[in-house]
Order: sequence, then structure tokens, then C-alpha cells
Amino acid sequence: MDSVDLQVLRSSVAWLGQGHRVILATIVETWGSSPRPAGAMLAIRGDGLVAGSVSGGCVEDDLIFRIRDKSLAVEKPEIATYGISKDEATRYGLPCGGKLELVLEPIRDKDSVVELLNRGVAPQSIFDALFDGAGELLMRAPGILSLHATTCTNAMHYSWQHCHNEETRRLLLLQNAAYLPLFRGKNKDAGARIDELEPMALNSTGPGAIEEIFAEISKNRLSASRKIIGFLNDNPDPKPLADAARRLIFLKGRDAHDYKFSTAVLEDYHHLAPPWRDRFLAASVFYLKGSGAPDNELVKRTRAALT
Repeated sequence: MDSVDLQVLRSSVAWLGQGHRVILATIVETWGSSPRPAGAMLAIRGDGLVAGSVSGGCVEDDLIFRIRDKSLAVEKPEIATYGISKDEATRYGLPCGGKLELVLEPIRDKDSVVELLNRGVAPQSIFDALFDGAGELLMRAPGILSLHATTCTNAMHYSWQHCHNEETRRLLLLQNAAYLPLFRGKNKDAGARIDELEPMALNSTGPGAIEEIFAEISKNRLSASRKIIGFLNDNPDPKPLADAARRLIFLKGRDAHDYKFSTAVLEDYHHLAPPWRDRFLAASVFYLKGSGAPDNELVKRTRAALT
């Protein structure tokens, strides 16, 4: 996170504390030439005051005008695209036919995170909630968009662990809480709740139970997640599950998303308190590979070469 984006978050917290409405604009994708990279942020106060930047100035002017005259309500996260046509790219100061896509969101979660921190709640307890919130998004709509809720939280937590500035650590928590809703996309809430997962009994024990769980992933991911809860209720050590998941990724993984998602899960599960750790692992099966998935081409070629 660069110093400009840190100032955006600081300003947002201060404005919210003063009772102002705040809209956060974040660049999520760019095409062609763009003055600012993906991830750049702009905070817009209800009266038009801004912090940060997403373009050369014209996009900011348009957003300020529309927010001040209330033609842009932004009651929930939404997408805004600038520079679709050549004329529009020129109008908004995007060079060489540039185009950018923003997520606009009202910042309302400041109180829930900052207030908890100010009350002395341990930051790791908040991360427990963020990790499991990311897992719940994956349960609701498994796929590329929702898996990034987990990988984003993994990156934020890593930065938080290795940062020695207390203010920056708090801002990382705030940014993580603000980012998670973006990974909902346009998916409707299907009613999946990570804290409502009920344990399911397994037919096997020991190594056989691990095999049963990963076979179930290939058939019914919800049942597999419930079997993980059941397994961990009787076997508190999650390492055998993690070892099996890691082995299957080497055998079945096919692209960068498979590897980075599994890496994030297997790096982070041991940081969570046991009750939330178990549910985080259970939710991960909505993207992890099951034993019934086909081996990847590299494994097939390696086996062929060895026979």
C-alpha cells in the first residue's frame, strides 16, 4: 500500500468520525494507458472533498459532481467504467484509448472495525472474523471472484504480521474489512452461513476418514465441508487434512488460482482460533481439489516418463 492510499484511508476514518458520508472508489482493472494502477483509491466526502486519485482529474470531477448532486447514490457496492469510447477516454483524460473500471462503495464498516480496536479487542480476533467471512463468500458462490476474498485476506494478514507501525497495522485491518464486500460481485445471498455448518458423521476413521472427505469433495462440497467439521470435532489436529490437501494440489492443480488459493488457506489456517479455524478449513473445500478430479498434464507426463 503506497503513502497516497494510506492517506485515503486516514482521511476516510477522520471524515466518518466527523459524521460525513464517504464513498470509496477503487480501481479494479485498467486497459490501455491509465494514469493510476489497479488498487489506487479515491475517497469522496459527501460535500465533494476528496483524498487520493484514480485519474488525471476528470474522473474525479465527474464523481464529485454526481455525488454532490445525489445522481450517484451508491447505497451498495457498484461498478463504474470510464473510457469506453474514444471520445469518452479523451473527455475523462485517459490517454491512448485508456479505460478503467472502478468499484464504488459506501464506507460503513469503519465503526465495526475501528470501534473494536479502540475497545481493545485483539486484532487477531478481528482477523478470525475476516478469514471466516472470506470463507463464507466462497461457500455462497464458489469461483474466481470469491476465492480472492481469501487470497486478499491472506496478503493483508501477512502485511499486518510484518509491519511494525501500529497505525498502518490498524489501517490494514480497516482496508481488509472494506475490501471483502467487493468479492460478493453481483451474486445473490444464497443463505449459506459458515457459522451454521453442522458436523456430519464419517463412515471411516483415521487415514480412511481423510480419504472419505476428499472423495466427497468431488461429489458434494457441502457434505465434505460438514464432514470436516465432524472430523475435527473428534480429531483436533488439522495437519492430516492440510497435508492431504497440499498433496492433491500438486497432483490436480491446473492454474495459478488453484495454487495461490491453496497456499493462502494452508498458510493461514493455523493462525485462527480452533473453532473458527475448523470452519475456515471446512469452507475451503468449495475450491480445493477432491481426489476424484483428474490429474494435471504435468503429472500425467511425469508418470508416463517413469513407466
